[in-house]
Amino acid sequence: MKGKLVILFLVLALPAFSLNQEVIIQGTFRGAEGETIRLMETLDYISNQKNEIDACRIDEEGNFEFTFRLLEPRAFFFRVFHGTNSFFAEPGKTYHVEFEPIDREGEEEGRDYYPFSRYYNFEIRQKGEGKDLNKLIYSLDDMVFDFVEENVSGQIRVNHRPALDNFRKHTDSVFEHVNHEFFRDYYEYSFASLNRALNARRFEWLADSFLIDRPVLYQNPAYMDFFSRMFNTFLFAASPNLSMNDLEISVNRHNSYHALMDSLGKEPVLRNELFRELVMIDGLKKMYDHPDFQPSNVVNILEIVKINSKFPQHRKIAANVLESLRQLRRGHPAPTLEVMDKQGNPVTLDTHLGKYVFLFFLASWCQSCLGELGPLNDMAEELSEKVEFIGIMVDRDPEAARVLTENEDLHFSVYHFNNDYRMLDRFGLRSVPAYIVIDPEGNILRNPFTAPSDEGKQRLQSLIRRTGGL
Repeated sequence: MKGKLVILFLVLALPAFSLNQEVIIQGTFRGAEGETIRLMETLDYISNQKNEIDACRIDEEGNFEFTFRLLEPRAFFFRVFHGTNSFFAEPGKTYHVEFEPIDREGEEEGRDYYPFSRYYNFEIRQKGEGKDLNKLIYSLDDMVFDFVEENVSGQIRVNHRPALDNFRKHTDSVFEHVNHEFFRDYYEYSFASLNRALNARRFEWLADSFLIDRPVLYQNPAYMDFFSRMFNTFLFAASPNLSMNDLEISVNRHNSYHALMDSLGKEPVLRNELFRELVMIDGLKKMYDHPDFQPSNVVNILEIVKINSKFPQHRKIAANVLESLRQLRRGHPAPTLEVMDKQGNPVTLDTHLGKYVFLFFLASWCQSCLGELGPLNDMAEELSEKVEFIGIMVDRDPEAARVLTENEDLHFSVYHFNNDYRMLDRFGLRSVPAYIVIDPEGNILRNPFTAPSDEGKQRLQSLIRRTGGL
């Protein structure tokens, strides 16, 4: 009997296992030989927490390869240098990715003051049979972009519904024979977002048509973009059946998951328990920084969702949201940092425990960074007894950073980031200059901090005085 039960279990489990199929990505990036390329994912579109799936070195021929397993179609992205490139993958598919070659020697790194959001041109091709999901989505996205540019830009007060309806008829004819489930959902919710963004349809109509009593597509970016557009300010300003007082009482006075869910249940669009809880999680994330709500109570309710929610996906999302609320926030540990001094010795934040740390990120090509060096030097000269000033140069080329890393006239230390892009991610760095103050215990004290030229010295002295350091 036991043997039959085991066989039955295997038979029942087989379809689930068979869905977890291998994905192969074979790529080429000329000019980036020897660099690390990382395969990344967004864990969920509420917390927007990122996760590194794998990383590999681009070989001397400019080639790289990733292999991983996947249950369903979803979005991924590459991280190489400071750039980000998104794409979609499906279980059991093989892809070839070809980046446009770059000339690192001839490239002016600082021609764009926001290289952290840089996009390296690339083409991704699906090998074998079946609809190419990336081509379908890129084609639709291009059409939507062109529609907005031609019909919406500069015409904010126009009734866009007729033009949008005509555009929908046109795209219906283009994609009428496409029966790819993920794309069909992406297509529907792209138009739902357009309707919401252009106020072409009423909120209630959109909710009834696209959300109520329909599955939640957690991993479809178009669905989650529409969700965000619908509920970005809904709990705090847009709901006619729900007052801020209801929310404040549920969170601040009762500190109760059930009280908050009951309050949200007053809104008809949230009658579905699963959907209501997802809206609640998103709302709690926003409440954390809202002056009318107690952050500790917000965290407590999220902890309850993380542990007790009957919906497994929501337990994961709540955990991710909690993690996002702790990152780079006052009172929480600063991320790990390790750089090398001129003698090759490691320098970490732990090296400076017992002193305040004024951590700043800069680059030799950033004019606003260089303009802050004078005020920064004055700060460091006067406050060095209590504060350690540490600068991190994010130039890709260490030679370009030497002008500061080897300058002995400065009253602060400057190090090259040693091409540790993971460290920059841990500090959430997306532009320079950036300033963070860390307390003597190694916890975040203020992030972001003001620029030195904006009364930085006086503000830092006041901050230290308030925390007992002066």
